[in-house]
Amino acid sequence: MSRRSRFSTTSATVIQGVGDFSCKVTDSLAHLAEGTRIDAAHREDAMCHESLAREQCHRIQANEWDKLQREEALEQEKMLRQEAALQKEKMRADVLAREELNLAREKAQAEIKAKNKQFKRQASNELQQQKLEMEMKMQIAQMELMERRELELQQEKLREKDITAKEMEARLLLERQLPEKTQDT
Repeated sequence: MSRRSRFSTTSATVIQGVGDFSCKVTDSLAHLAEGTRIDAAHREDAMCHESLAREQCHRIQANEWDKLQREEALEQEKMLRQEAALQKEKMRADVLAREELNLAREKAQAEIKAKNKQFKRQASNELQQQKLEMEMKMQIAQMELMERRELELQQEKLREKDITAKEMEARLLLERQLPEKTQDT
């Protein structure tokens, strides 16, 4: 074989090897670029899903917070209505008690006037005896009224304690629910 033909065969082999190598490098680079592009697309999708999940979590937390706020506002409104009703009931009871006392006074005064006329005709001992009886009746009526007021006051205190206990239970329930709901989200 001549030197020229050996050179051209070797050159052709080298050129073909360089070409094959260059094709393999190009394929490897194309494969690497495709893998990098796919990884970037997956990372972008994962970041998008994570962002949506965070957004949804924030929305859920905001909705739960709003719900708790509404429930607390409704509970406070209910308590205020109950307190107003109790206050109104107490005022009505006070008005009735005053009216009863005034009627009892008027009745007692009318009886006293009637008895006074009668006493003038009777002996002084009888007059004093009847006055004492009337005063006793008045004191008994006042004591009954005071006992009734004391009973109403005790009932009012019991109602207030009940309302306070209910408020504390509702507040404790809300405080327990808030961390649980926060942990759930």
